Amino acid sequence: MYILAGPSSTIEHRVKGSRFIARALPVTDRPAVDRALAGLRGRFPDASHICYAYRLAGVSEQPVEFSTDDGEPGRSAGVPILNTLRRHQLVDCLAWVVRYFGGTKLGIPGLIAAYGRAVEMALADAQTVPWVTLAVRRLLIPYPLVDRVKAALLKVGGKLLDEEYGLYVVLLTQLPAVELDEFLRQVQDWGGGTIGIEEHN
Repeated sequence: MYILAGPSSTIEHRVKGSRFIARALPVTDRPAVDRALAGLRGRFPDASHICYAYRLAGVSEQPVEFSTDDGEPGRSAGVPILNTLRRHQLVDCLAWVVRYFGGTKLGIPGLIAAYGRAVEMALADAQTVPWVTLAVRRLLIPYPLVDRVKAALLKVGGKLLDEEYGLYVVLLTQLPAVELDEFLRQVQDWGGGTIGIEEHN
């Protein structure tokens, strides 16, 4: 599987007078999808349809998928967009297509072809990188080790998802699964048995 290195170009595809404007961009969760879609109606207030699909990998190898036809005939818009993402093996990716109706009906086969082609065109110049399986762990850290653990997390390409401060500092971490064992061994060595490690679902 792959992810986008950055947003694709915005392209326009014309079929029998209808305009199909498409773009694909990286997203990591549903709030990111919602943020990306939030401004589309404002940018394209007179569009006939705004259809989209996404695939989210998260920490699972079974992507969460969703698509919508936004008033087009069932499975004629969202599914072709989704199928294009599948063909490219893209995850953590959102693709949207805005349609301006040109006066000539395309029929379901024509719509399927047009929506799929628009996304293919948007992805033509997009850069991709392999998707890396991620591991999420909750760490209970003594205060003196917090900065050291955070620095080590960044060094292995991880990120801090959340932190809470109480008797201990609780860090919710996400990092490449291939780095997990060595990272945890190092952290436990530093803590000398004082660090708690929990899986997070």
